[in-house]
Amino acid sequence: MVLRSVLFVWALTSVTVLAACGDDGGTSEPEDTFAFDVLTTDTAGVDTTPATDTTPAPDTTPAPDTTPAADTTPAPDTMLDDTASADTAPPADTTPPVDTTAPDTGPPAGVCTGSGFPVAAQVAEGDVDAGLGFLSWIGATETEVPFNRMTFELIGIAQGPLSFDFTGENYKTCEICLTLGTTCDGESCDKTFLVVEGNAEVTEWGAVGGLFAGSFTDLKAIEVTIGSDFISHPVEGGEVWCIDSADFSATINQL
Repeated sequence: MVLRSVLFVWALTSVTVLAACGDDGGTSEPEDTFAFDVLTTDTAGVDTTPATDTTPAPDTTPAPDTTPAADTTPAPDTMLDDTASADTAPPADTTPPVDTTAPDTGPPAGVCTGSGFPVAAQVAEGDVDAGLGFLSWIGATETEVPFNRMTFELIGIAQGPLSFDFTGENYKTCEICLTLGTTCDGESCDKTFLVVEGNAEVTEWGAVGGLFAGSFTDLKAIEVTIGSDFISHPVEGGEVWCIDSADFSATINQL
């Protein structure tokens, strides 16, 4: 705007001065007219448009933010608190492990794998005091080794006839016990069985030198182990021995 005003004033002044100099009351000379025309033309040709400001405009562009951007990634949870962060670990496998061992080939529970007990030899021994005491009867299927053995024990039982039903007693706590052994050599047997079902009938029980006699019926014996503490433990998948009936009769020897 300032430049435009100066040019405008300068143009007016030039026109006024040239007009005054050329006005002599006569006819203007052609060269004056030419000069006026030229100046007039120059004045008219002056670009009154505001000159382009070549002064660099201040850079109003915001300077790039060189501040490192804040890390919005959640910091890893280093606390041992499973509820503070999602647990990306696979869940614990609670599926029971598959048993890859060979299936038990033992007989189903209650199925008899052995039966009968033919008595080939027997002996009774006891220590009776005032009608109470201990008596043991042993029967064997053979007179030579190896043999199968049956042992009938009465502990603290009143001397005389009696009938007893076996109902699953443990060897450690039974007062009337009946066990069987297979493949015995006189010292030990290959397997041991405990009678848990059936009946024992004692028809005669005399003093030492007397007779001990009776019978067994419907016996069922399961395979067990008996430790030094005399506790009997059923053998998993063990054998079962069944005896329909067997008789016993032996003279009582002093223990």
